[in-house]
Amino acid sequence: MSAEIIKIKAVIHQFQDGYRMRDVDKVDRFMDLFCEDGTLEVIGTDAYIKGQGEWCLDRAALRKLVSGDWQGWGDLCLDTDGLTIHVKGEAAWFAAKGTVSRTIEPAQSYRNFLGYLKWLTENEPEVPAKEKLLDVLRGGITTLANAEMGATYIWPLRLAAVLVKDAGQWRFCQMTFSFPTIYPPDVRLVI
Repeated sequence: MSAEIIKIKAVIHQFQDGYRMRDVDKVDRFMDLFCEDGTLEVIGTDAYIKGQGEWCLDRAALRKLVSGDWQGWGDLCLDTDGLTIHVKGEAAWFAAKGTVSRTIEPAQSYRNFLGYLKWLTENEPEVPAKEKLLDVLRGGITTLANAEMGATYIWPLRLAAVLVKDAGQWRFCQMTFSFPTIYPPDVRLVI
């Protein structure tokens, strides 16, 4: 194993450790694992519009995403042993499988969904009533079906990332989190 691969694996392990420990007080230090603004692009699982929400183009947006993940997303566990890392000059890339795990008691799951319903009805005036109703029905069925499967939620996840050597340090410049699915995606464009 080359010295560069060893350094890259160390950065990946630091990333994994940050998500494992989830210490929000250390988010600023965690940001050192990433490229500076202008070359940074991180796409979360809930991203759709570039530069908005979980499609982060700067450290401020990424910091918000990571803080939110650490406070409520779940435990991220990457298969760091099964990584194949590719290096070409000052760039490296890999793809990893993993899981996000979380315990949500059924009663809490129901309360969470009812809270979402309250937020949806009070804070989304531009969303047509029919779309809200469809969201309520789809979300309600999903909430009930998932709660019936038990309190332990384990979602399979994929992570693809590009690192660039910056002032002698390997840093993440691009990263994409994604969930595999056999069902139609949650977002659909209607023409």
